Amino acid sequence: GNILSYRQENIKSITVISGFAGHESFAEVAYGGKLKPFKKNILRFEKKVNPEYALSCSVDDLKDSGIKVLLIHSKDDTMVPISSGLEYVRSRVNNENISYVVVEGKYHNPNYTEDAVQYMGQTFGEFNQLVKEKKLKTLEQKQAFMNGKDFLRMTEQDPEVWKHIFDMMADEE
Repeated sequence: GNILSYRQENIKSITVISGFAGHESFAEVAYGGKLKPFKKNILRFEKKVNPEYALSCSVDDLKDSGIKVLLIHSKDDTMVPISSGLEYVRSRVNNENISYVVVEGKYHNPNYTEDAVQYMGQTFGEFNQLVKEKKLKTLEQKQAFMNGKDFLRMTEQDPEVWKHIFDMMADEE
């Protein structure tokens, strides 16, 4: 979503999947509670490493943009909370060119099927538990565990979500 701050020319539409509006909006949500003391350091680090992009916030450019934008997020995303992305934008921007798709039960992968998300959670939950129990120590053991998993099932795309994306893109052709 922040690409509008830097590359508006030649853009016909933008789809943002599980994105945050800006580093500061993300830091507000991600570094609260016990992590709050780290917030300033994280933002300072971002400004040092990415000085050109660190302060950008999609809200600033979305307010007046004539470009079609689709924001997709799952309510239960714990990696990038919806409050630092889609809801943050929706509460601050009134632009008819922005559309929103909100799903639930898909965590950080709203474009995946529910089965894919559940299977991925089970797979990585089991993997992490085995690593914690020191039953998977070597790279070979970890690879053998993953070799038995169905990555096509784990990444199966949700046709309904993709219909929103393709419909918006078709409108801009």
